[in-house]
Amino acid sequence: MPELGSSNDLGSSFYAPYFLVISENKDITIKPRWYDNKLLILQNEYRQKTKKSNTIIDFSIAKSHATAPADKSDSRSHFFVNSKVDLDLENFLQSNLEINLNNVSNDTYLKKFTLPSPLLSGVGNALKSNITLDLAHDNYDFLTSIEMYETLSGDSSDRYQYVLPRYNFSKNFGIDDVNGSFNFGSIGSNSLNTTNVLSTSISNNLSFNSFDKFTKNGIKSNFDILLKNLNSLGKKSTIYKSSPQSEVMSAYAFNMSFPMLKKANTNYNTLVPKISFRASPHEMKNHNSTNRKVNVDNIFNIDRFSLGDSFEAGESITLGIDFKKQKIKNLNIKEIEDYLDFKLATVFRFKHEEKIPNKSTLNKKRSNVFGQVTYKPSDMLSLNYDFSVNDDLNKLDYNSIDAIFNLNNFSSKTTFLEERGVVGNSNIISNESSYNFNEENSLSFKTRRNRTLSLTEYYDLLYEYKNDCLIAGVQYKKRYYADRDVVPLEELFFSITIVPLSTFSPDKMLLNKNRVD
Repeated sequence: MPELGSSNDLGSSFYAPYFLVISENKDITIKPRWYDNKLLILQNEYRQKTKKSNTIIDFSIAKSHATAPADKSDSRSHFFVNSKVDLDLENFLQSNLEINLNNVSNDTYLKKFTLPSPLLSGVGNALKSNITLDLAHDNYDFLTSIEMYETLSGDSSDRYQYVLPRYNFSKNFGIDDVNGSFNFGSIGSNSLNTTNVLSTSISNNLSFNSFDKFTKNGIKSNFDILLKNLNSLGKKSTIYKSSPQSEVMSAYAFNMSFPMLKKANTNYNTLVPKISFRASPHEMKNHNSTNRKVNVDNIFNIDRFSLGDSFEAGESITLGIDFKKQKIKNLNIKEIEDYLDFKLATVFRFKHEEKIPNKSTLNKKRSNVFGQVTYKPSDMLSLNYDFSVNDDLNKLDYNSIDAIFNLNNFSSKTTFLEERGVVGNSNIISNESSYNFNEENSLSFKTRRNRTLSLTEYYDLLYEYKNDCLIAGVQYKKRYYADRDVVPLEELFFSITIVPLSTFSPDKMLLNKNRVD
């Protein structure tokens, strides 16, 4: 559908896409956009599908766009490829090959121009190109890849990271007369980043998880054993030594819980106190600055940091309690729904461990107290609250609240996130609301405010009317985001679509522009 538009930053434009069928399994959409300042963007999206493959290629070039008025010869481009191939290898349940190639000539190109494409959605401040082979067998799983990452900022010499190659092998098995399950895994990678920092590692892992046992009193227990053989080599690495190293390390955990259930005519109440004793007698790599966060969902995992090259050092005791209240909606068929779910957990350690990730707070003798509350009093309202309280119980280091409200044709979701202290430094609140007046008329609103910067990042208000042959909409947008030549904007959109003929969009009528210092 053709489109007319205007922008205070780029000028007036005319967009006229053309869909062309090349053959039964190939097609292309040619998407030229002309601007009155002689800027031309030519974008093309090519698609090809066979019985065992699917490929999309999206590329564009913008000619005569200048970041500075004195430069009239500036050109920008992007080239994205995604190809998925079913290799259909014999004796494998699954054998897939995926290829991604992503490249842009300018860091802010995709931010400044809104180019429609399924490959461009979600592109942020980094690009990833990779070739990945994924194999699934009856007896094992194997994945290997080569990868390249590019950060769209910073010095050109230090923005790339190469992983050549990476692999992951995993196999589950059991042994007769042994009450538990085994898993063998091998993970390896060779990476180069910030120009000359080289890290090579191969980690062979064997884990044993015992089956649950119950005493006559109803106490449940099990234990886990992890063994790791790490082979590593580094060059200018802060983690690995410059000479080859081969290490053997282990971790052990013994877990106990006492699940209790109280039944009533209209509800079920479940209370589960939990305790986990864990130890690793080996030295760990220095991950003090590694970004790892812990919550009630992963705090009882034996490898809760998933560091790959280390186990959590030292001895610790993890305590927790889970309480759940469930309602029986229909007594005849006993339809059950969650009403209240409350969890608490914390970790006590025999001594301070400096190499454990600092943001987790598990490096201290007494960690933060982690909690989660899920409350659904009715079909109209649901609340989810995650929190982390410091060891003195006088300050909240982490708060995350999701509140969802639905009433007839109105729905609203409000999210609040706050991080303080060693956990982080953020304070964000956002809201998404919508109201359907009837089947034809709707109104929606989105906003997000960064309270740390005292800055509202954006407003987005949309009114839309739809029927069988017409779509009309009025949209107000205010964007405060700025990044180099991407400037804050305040815009008003008006569009009329005659279905399925064409679109008339005298949009982006500028109200004003405010720069953020």
